[in-house]
Amino acid sequence: MLFVPSLRALTLCALALAGQGCARPLRVQGSESELALIVRLAQRFAEAQPGVGVTLSGGGSAAGVTSLIDGAVDVATVSRPLLPTERVEAARRGVRLTATPFALDTICVVVHPDNPVQALHLDELGAILRGETTRWEALGGAGPISLYGRPSSSGTWSLLRERVVQGDYTPAIRALGGSAAVVQAVAADPHGLGYAALSYVRHAGGSVRALGLVVAEGEAPLDPRDEAAARAGDYPLTRSLSLVTLADPLPEAEALVAFAQDTDGAELIAEAGLFPLEAGHAEP
Repeated sequence: MLFVPSLRALTLCALALAGQGCARPLRVQGSESELALIVRLAQRFAEAQPGVGVTLSGGGSAAGVTSLIDGAVDVATVSRPLLPTERVEAARRGVRLTATPFALDTICVVVHPDNPVQALHLDELGAILRGETTRWEALGGAGPISLYGRPSSSGTWSLLRERVVQGDYTPAIRALGGSAAVVQAVAADPHGLGYAALSYVRHAGGSVRALGLVVAEGEAPLDPRDEAAARAGDYPLTRSLSLVTLADPLPEAEALVAFAQDTDGAELIAEAGLFPLEAGHAEP
């Protein structure tokens, strides 16, 4: 868990963590894909809110929503739509959830820079992730395909399963704790293929290469870094990143959501290599 204090309230918030009677910090948990961005947002937010600190932890979108429903956190960071089962469980527990999209992200399919493959059709990617294609020779490369992915608690895992895998993942995929770990693993493996959030791929420089994705035969590959393709929904692995609160949130939680959508928040989102969304209606 990471604690992000207001710089002007460091002593007060440290006392709060030690149980000395200061107001407790805002608790945020969820998507590993969003974690690097949320750290920066939380730091800037805390600096602008004297006396407010933020505790951050990952664990995946599902873990964040579960903790929010349980009352263990105040804000869940989610990299996929809320599931019907999550809304049903919230209602069973007597609470309602509100999801507020604040940024667009794309999931990048990455390979080692020495890999000659430049693009994959979605059907080819699905066959790889299901374990039906196991060697690069079938795709223009050479050698066995090593796979790196995420655990089932991850929103990234869920989105690829829905849009690409459309079945069961091969057990040969090594499930890693976050996008940073996936990028590092592929960078060290000439035969590797993995999937990771856009900001982590941008910050990896030339250590990995993002593949273009072909949606339909005869069409050009789409680049995950193409903002126009992401905003139009053309890139097939585009998703909204959301902050999820209770329908009647704490004032500090409501303020964090508003901050993520204002000018400072949009600036940090763009600096992270993602695409900010204008403030709009939340998703009840």
